[in-house]
Amino acid sequence: MDPAALTIVRVFVQLPDNVPLGPNPDLAHWEWHHILSIPVSVLNEHRFSLKPYKWIRFVAGVIFSVEGDLKPSKRSEDVPCDYDISELANESFDVHYHIFPQHAARFQPVDPDIFSERLTVTHSSSCASSYAPDVADRDGGRCVLTGNVEACDAVHVIPRIKGDEYIGTLTERNGVRGEAEKVVVDEIDDIRNGIYLQTHLHRRYGLDFAFLQTPNFAMLPSDVPGPGNVPDPAVAPTRCTVHVFKRSILLGATEQRVIVESGSSVRTANANWPPPVLFDATYASLVLNTFGVRATVDAIKDVWQDKLTLGVPLKTAREHQRLKLEERRARQTRERAEQADGRGERAHVRNQALDDLDLLFLIPYLGVPPQRLREYWAEQRAERELDEQRQSEAKVSEWRDRCATGGL
Repeated sequence: MDPAALTIVRVFVQLPDNVPLGPNPDLAHWEWHHILSIPVSVLNEHRFSLKPYKWIRFVAGVIFSVEGDLKPSKRSEDVPCDYDISELANESFDVHYHIFPQHAARFQPVDPDIFSERLTVTHSSSCASSYAPDVADRDGGRCVLTGNVEACDAVHVIPRIKGDEYIGTLTERNGVRGEAEKVVVDEIDDIRNGIYLQTHLHRRYGLDFAFLQTPNFAMLPSDVPGPGNVPDPAVAPTRCTVHVFKRSILLGATEQRVIVESGSSVRTANANWPPPVLFDATYASLVLNTFGVRATVDAIKDVWQDKLTLGVPLKTAREHQRLKLEERRARQTRERAEQADGRGERAHVRNQALDDLDLLFLIPYLGVPPQRLREYWAEQRAERELDEQRQSEAKVSEWRDRCATGGL
């Protein structure tokens, strides 16, 4: 094995043992933990930045939503690392992210499961019918990475399953971004939580690649590799770049195929573009899932629990789907009742011949207001449909269990 593949940069950060934090947390009582292991070869490839220490500083900051400095040891009096170094020594070593004490109260780990559908937060918003066309219109009906006009999707930067309360709290806190970049987004289906991508890229987003927006507290646009490297911030004061964490993404199998590589530029819109904190959060989550030390990530989950989702209650995907189904059924019940009421006001009473058995069935409902009867039967229909849905889910679950038991 190539010895270079074994050399890593170990990133350490101080973590509190208890939450919630007070207004003036004392960093002297926080313990140092190994949070990231990043191969030196990856950093020296300049896949993410021409200045490796700047990139490490940035990712540590967005993972914990707090600014700080990289130093070679735990000693606070140490001089920060030389951020202008372009290549690291081919040996394993440690760096420590020292949180600025005045910012410690803002400490908030990113949710490592932002893109996981196994564990979600609850929300009650129904997808806005204008969301997809609005995102497509803002981005000119073309994929912001490839320029393709066919087979594209309006993709939620923060996954839709996270909901309104989550994105509202996230943008209100604003991570490590300054007040000038703060844009509060109250709805998960807001156009500012959307980006237009080819369908294949949609499937890879959050798993293989994420977006980096510069400048930020640690990096300038000129620190990011890509076409031309944008050497002068005055020429490109802001820049959005795609970073591919695993391997280049190949689209198509013909001579016209497109390769999406780390450093590819993103075509941004002049208005209603997603605020940087949304890109920061998804970028940080992908960094944790790529380079994170599993024991430390699991410990953060154990200590912070639902605070990782900014206080929004956690639900399993199955529970989330059940709640959405019940919401839809209740909405349909109300709509049917309103429609039936409208028809009743316009219709004439029809004379129908009733036999003795019909009259017997009607006895329990004599004296019940017509509106209440309509609501009752609509509720019964909705309940039957919900029961049928549950039975179908049970059959599918039973079938999967049989397949698993049979080794299929």
